[in-house]
Amino acid sequence: EDAGTASFVISYTGNTVQQGFNVNFNVTDNSAINPDDYTVANTDTFVNFPAGTVTGDTQSVTINIVDDMIIEDT
Repeated sequence: EDAGTASFVISYTGNTVQQGFNVNFNVTDNSAINPDDYTVANTDTFVNFPAGTVTGDTQSVTINIVDDMIIEDT
């Protein structure tokens, strides 16, 4: 839990885009529960790929890990 953050990468695959676009994402609870165990650092629930995006371009979603004293399953 003292790792600080976890990052997830969203990669684009396809033809070069002429217009920018958003990709919505959702982080759901499982063994970790928001906001007790984590918070989403991104203020929006989407990432933006700008005009001119090509295959292999990426955007990141960062999760803040809450360092608590609760013992949880692995």
